[in-house]
Amino acid sequence: MEETIAAISTPPGEGGVGIIRLSGPEALNPVLSLCNNPPKQLKPRHAHLVELIITNEESISDRAILTYFPAPRSYTGEDVVEISCHGSPILLQKLLGKLLETESVRLAQPGEFTRRAYSNDKLDLTQAAAVGDLISARSEAALKASARQLKGELFETIRDIRQRTINLRSQVEANLDFSDEEDVKAVNQNALKSEIEKIEEKLSKLVEDGKVGELLTSGCQVAIVGPPNVGKSSLFNLLLQKDRAIVTTQPGTTRDILRENISISGIPITLHDTAGIHDTPGLIEAEGIRRSETALRDVDLAIFLLEANQKLESEALQVNQMLEESSTPAVLVLNKLDLEQKITCGDVEAELDRQVDCKISVLEHNGIEELEDKIVKKISGRELHTPNPIVTHTHQINQLKRTISHLGQAISNLATGVEYTLVAEDLRLASEELGKITGKISSEDILDEIFSNFCIGK
Repeated sequence: MEETIAAISTPPGEGGVGIIRLSGPEALNPVLSLCNNPPKQLKPRHAHLVELIITNEESISDRAILTYFPAPRSYTGEDVVEISCHGSPILLQKLLGKLLETESVRLAQPGEFTRRAYSNDKLDLTQAAAVGDLISARSEAALKASARQLKGELFETIRDIRQRTINLRSQVEANLDFSDEEDVKAVNQNALKSEIEKIEEKLSKLVEDGKVGELLTSGCQVAIVGPPNVGKSSLFNLLLQKDRAIVTTQPGTTRDILRENISISGIPITLHDTAGIHDTPGLIEAEGIRRSETALRDVDLAIFLLEANQKLESEALQVNQMLEESSTPAVLVLNKLDLEQKITCGDVEAELDRQVDCKISVLEHNGIEELEDKIVKKISGRELHTPNPIVTHTHQINQLKRTISHLGQAISNLATGVEYTLVAEDLRLASEELGKITGKISSEDILDEIFSNFCIGK
C-alpha cells in the first residue's frame, strides 16, 4: 500500500491560521471521512468550507477550508489536500492525530514533501535545495539568491555545461570506435583542449561565486575586540541600531559576551560584543576576558577597535598578540575621531605591524559605511554581486571541484599524449559529477543531506 504523508505545514500563530497538508494516493479519503458536511461536488483547486469532526467523545469540531490538488498538478506531483483551520496548537495536534489514525497515513519526515516533488520531476535537485534555502533565508540577499535557484538558473547553467562535456566525450569516443569511417572527423587535440579549458574556467567561476553563496546561507561570526573603554559596546549598539549593550564611561562594563544577529550588505552576521582586555582584571572581568579569548578562536572575523585619542598601551599589544595566536582575520579600526587625536595610523601600524583599515567616530556616526564595506570585503574577499547563479550548498561546490579535477586530468592526459580512452573516461566522470548536482544522477547520501535540514511540513 502506498503511503500518504501528513504534517502541520504552517506553524500556527496565536489566533491565526494553521495548515495541515497531506500528500499521497489516498490523501483525500481520510479528510473526507472527518467531514460532517463533505462537498457534494469537490472542485480541484477550489476552497471548500467544511466542518471537521476532530473527536467524537467531546464533540470537538472546527470549521475549516479544504483545498484539493489532484495529481499531477500539485506541489508533490501526487494528490495533495490542504486543510486551513484555526491556529490553536492543541486543535491542530488533535486533528493531525485523528488523520494519523488512518492506516495509510503517517507523519511526514523532514523535507519529505519536497523530496516527493523531486522524485516526481516537479523540481530538479538544485530547485529542491533552493526551497530549503528560501525557508531559512536570513537576509534579503540570501532570499534573492535562493529565488534565482528556484527559477532554475543554476540548473540551466549546469545542464548546458554538462551537455557540452557530453558532446566532447561523444566526439572522442566516436574517434575511438569509428575512426575508419569517412564521415567521422578526427579529433583536433588543440581544439579539444581549448574547449575543456573553457568549461573548466566557467566552473571555477561558479566555485569562486560559491564562497558568496555559503556566506549568504550560513552567515558568519564577527567579534568586536579591544582594550576597555574604546567604544566596543557603543559600536555594537550602533551596528545593531538599538541599545543592546550597556554603555558607560567606566572601563570593564562588559563582563560577558553579548550576541545579536544583523545583516550587512545581505550577509547574515552574528555580532559579538566582548569584554575589554587588560592586564589587571578582577575575578569577574577575568572570566569575561577568558571568554573573549575563546570567542576569538571561533569567529570568522574580528573588529579590532582602538581609540585615536590615546597612545597605545600594553592592552592593545595584548589584543594584537591574541589575534595573531588565534590566526583570526581582523579589521583594525581607530575610533573617537571626534576627540583630539593623539596617535596616527602610522604610529599604530608601526607598533602593531598591522594596517589600519578605517577610522570612525561612533559618537558622530562617521565612517560606519566604510567600516561595513571593509567587513564585507574582508569576509568574502570579493564583491557580492555577480551575474552568475550562486551556488549555495557545500555538496554542490564539492561536486564542482571534483568536476574541475576530472577536466584537469583530461587536459593533462591530452598533453602527455595518452590514448583517448583515458580522456573519454575523464570526461565521463566530469559529466557524472555535474549530473549529481542537478539530480540527473541520483546519490542517496546527497539527497539525505539536502532534505534532512528541511522542516517537517515542507
